[in-house]
Order: sequence, then structure tokens, then C-alpha cells
Amino acid sequence: MARTRTPGIRVDRDGRCIIDKDHRGVAIYVRLGPISQEYAERRLADEIARVNAEFERNAHPRPRFADCAARYIAESRNKRSVGASAWHVRLLTSYIGTLEVHQIHDGTLERFVADRVASGVTATTINRSLEVVRTILNRAARSYRDDAGRPLLETIPPLITMLPETPRPPYPITWDEQDRLFSRLPARLSRMVLFAVNTGLRESNVGPVGTVVGAAVGAIVGALSGKEVAEHFDPTGEERYWRSNFDREPYYQPGMTYDDYAPAYRIGGEAHGRYGHASFEDVEDKLANDYRRARGGSRLEWAHAKDATRAAWARVKGQ
Repeated sequence: MARTRTPGIRVDRDGRCIIDKDHRGVAIYVRLGPISQEYAERRLADEIARVNAEFERNAHPRPRFADCAARYIAESRNKRSVGASAWHVRLLTSYIGTLEVHQIHDGTLERFVADRVASGVTATTINRSLEVVRTILNRAARSYRDDAGRPLLETIPPLITMLPETPRPPYPITWDEQDRLFSRLPARLSRMVLFAVNTGLRESNVGPVGTVVGAAVGAIVGALSGKEVAEHFDPTGEERYWRSNFDREPYYQPGMTYDDYAPAYRIGGEAHGRYGHASFEDVEDKLANDYRRARGGSRLEWAHAKDATRAAWARVKGQ
């Protein structure tokens, strides 16, 4: 077999070029066929560049999703929504936490989505988790940098497909509900609120006290929404669901039984109806007190029961 002017390139008896070279301890062997010396040299250069690039990547490991997610949570620590974000991150980490950020896409999220759907989680709640993925990938590409100043995600973030959601139908207020709710307002506001609700005008169009009127309308809407959630909350159905799924949740602690988690689930399910459109973080202290009063024989302290309460809250909210 004849050698050529370039070390690592040979020609066999049939005139076919072969690359056979050891570069940085990596064997490069490629059969090229009857091609020109110049093409073989370009191919060898490409193979050497590939090996060098692999060494470079190994010298600077790419960040994992868990690394970027931890940075995202740390930067969100002063936001009211950090608790909800951290909950979604914990769900996601068990599925994609060890993957490098460039490996995150619809395909690698497929098992997470399928498992959540199979557990009876609503599309709305699943989409909130996928929105967290979107945010983390966008920040990894645009904001987060390594020590050398390179973005943690060196490609355009992929599109993450959301599940189709079924919006709740509007809740029409009845005349009886209108009379009962509006009667709780001060006399000076009741007529203005009645006008605003029945005309659909924004609070800024109602007059100089529009802000006050808007707050009153918001309170009424919140009361109605809470009533609607309470009407749709099925304690028996929720107990049946959590009894079948509690030990599949990411916060589950081995050795604990359903009875340990039951008070947290009950409080989370009932609380959304009581507190209307407040966020979980806004009423967390109240829920902690509710849990301490109602925990009974549960072995879970609030620090460990909180995630179960949040899960029940999110499930009822998404129904």
C-alpha cells in the first residue's frame, strides 16, 4: 500500500485513498475511494478538526439543565412567584435535569408530558411547567455566560410546543347573586359598580373614583370565581385521585403513607375556593396555620407538606 505526501493518507493497490492516522490518541480511519489527493487532505483536516473540537468540548463541559435551572431560581428569589417556579423545576429535573441544555426539545420532554397527562394533570398546569423550560432556555442563550463569556446555550432556543388548553367558560352572574354581592358595597359605590359591570366599561372610564370602583369590581369577580371553584371542587374525586398518585409525586418521601399527605391535599384543594384569585405565595402563611391545626396524626411538618398542598391547589385551579 503506497504512502502519499501527507502522513496519514495512503493509497491501496486499487488506487483508493484511505485515511489512517492517530491524532491525540484518537484513531482516525476512513476509506475514501478513488479520489484526488487534495480532497483526501481536506477530509483529513476535517477529521482532525472534529477530534480537536471534541477535546475542546470535554475541557469545557456544557452546562446541564439542572445548572441553568438553579441559576434561574437563584435570580428569581425575590419574586413572589419563586415558589411556584421552584415547584415546576423540581418536577422537570427528575426528567431532564442531567441533560445538557442543547439537548432539551419536544422529544426529550415527551416522557415528562406523557407522565403528567397520565397522572390526570390538566393541560394548563403542564403548560406552566413548559413555560419554565422556555424561560430557562431563553436565558441560557441570551443572558447566562460561562467563565469565558460564552453563552450557556450556543444555538437558538428550540420551540417548545404547548398543549392545547380548554378555556373555562365565562361565569354569568345571576340577578340574585348581583343583588346579594352588590349590597355589601358602600352605598356611594354600589350604583357605579352596577353601571360598570352591566356596561363592560373599564374602571378608567367610570370617573375619578374609577380605581376604587375597579377594586370593588375585582372583589366581586374574585368572590364569584371562588364560588365557581368551590362548586367544581369534588372532595371525593380529589381524594380518589391523590390516593392513587401521591407516591408518584416528586416530593413524595419513602415510608410515608397517603394518610400523612391527606391533610395537605385537603387544605390545598379547599383553599383555592376560599382565597379566590390570590396566589399561593400570598396565602402560604395562612395555609401553614390551617395545616398545623388540621394535620392530625400526619408525620409531615409543614416544610415537607407544603409541596403537596401546592400540588392540590394547582390541580383544583387548573380544572
